Amino acid sequence: MTRQIWGVILGAAVLLSGCATPVPVYPRVIIREAWAEMWQWPDGRQDVVIYLTLVNQGNRIDRLLGGRSDLAPRVSLLRQVDRTWVPVEGGLPVPPETTVTCSPYTGCPVLTNSPVLLRPGDRFFVVLEFERSPEQVVEVVVRAMAPVP
Repeated sequence: MTRQIWGVILGAAVLLSGCATPVPVYPRVIIREAWAEMWQWPDGRQDVVIYLTLVNQGNRIDRLLGGRSDLAPRVSLLRQVDRTWVPVEGGLPVPPETTVTCSPYTGCPVLTNSPVLLRPGDRFFVVLEFERSPEQVVEVVVRAMAPVP
């Protein structure tokens, strides 16, 4: 009798678990635009500066933390202060229901000391990492080369 009761309970649990609809995971932050400039420094260094437009469609703040690429093992989140790159501590905030444009002055992903010379029209992929949203693979097109005075 006990075995029959446990069989009924187990059968009901399996049946009910099949009825549950899984909740899909959607990125709360989407990328609307991604392009890059090659910055060439007088000392010969070259940095790939990635400009992004981020849209948070969620109801909670998220943060862009950085990323990675085949061109560099780490894509740092940096901003320019007096012609020097400084880290964006804690990530770049993307408030809910807001659009944020990444630039060197607000903070943006940067591949520093890039060993690869990219030219306008070249494309590459970067994986962007967020605090809450899933990682996103983004194709970036190089629009310009900019000598830094």
